[in-house]
Amino acid sequence: MTGFYNRESEIRMLLRIVDELREGRPSNVALVGIRKVGKTQILFELERRLSSIPDIVTTYVYVEPGSLSHFCESWLFAVLSKTAIALGILTPDDLLGVPEERRMRLLASRLIGEFPELGERLFDLAGRERRDAFE
Repeated sequence: MTGFYNRESEIRMLLRIVDELREGRPSNVALVGIRKVGKTQILFELERRLSSIPDIVTTYVYVEPGSLSHFCESWLFAVLSKTAIALGILTPDDLLGVPEERRMRLLASRLIGEFPELGERLFDLAGRERRDAFE
């Protein structure tokens, strides 16, 4: 397994936390370390191991310097797109080649088509004046 060495104890700890979460005991975890020590590889390995569990949707968002709104949009897109794929509303190929500025619109239209009540709630949160952008 390329890039993942000697981190079983960290993975076991994270899998225990996932089990606790599934039992209704939420917690927060921060994976912190200097650059190039393997944090991302731990997350990718955890995601790989969790991918076979049908009721778990994992996301990875690379955080880089920038605005909080850009981070929030990236995180929201990651969560919603993985959820849409898990529900069979989208396939990963549906997003290939779609310009970044249009991906959220495509995702929102698919989710709203499948779950109209979600769409109404999203429009309420975003403000009714932005509804035209999705129709």
